[in-house]
Amino acid sequence: MQPPDAPAFHLTGTFHEFDQPSRLSFSFRWEPADADDVETLAELSFREVESSTEVRLSHGSFRTDARRALHRQGWRESFDKLDEILAAEEQSRATPYR
Repeated sequence: MQPPDAPAFHLTGTFHEFDQPSRLSFSFRWEPADADDVETLAELSFREVESSTEVRLSHGSFRTDARRALHRQGWRESFDKLDEILAAEEQSRATPYR
C-alpha cells in the first residue's frame, strides 16, 4: 500500500472466503509486523439496497486499542475514497455529453 504522503507499507494474507457478489474474507498481517500486531481477519459483506450496495465490514481481533484505531482510520479513509470515486462516476454519467 502506498499512502500519498508516507512511505509504502506491505501486508500479507490469505483469502478465506470469496462468494461473489455477497461476501469476502481474508487474513491480514503487516510485513514486517509491529510488536503489537497479530494476524487478523477482515470480513466484508455486500447487499443490494434499492439502487445502492450496502457494505458491512468486520475486522479484528486486535491486541491493542491503538492497533484497532489504526485499522479503523485506514478503513475509514479507504471507504471515503471509494465514496469519492463512485460520486465522480455518477456525476459523469449524469452530465450530458457536448
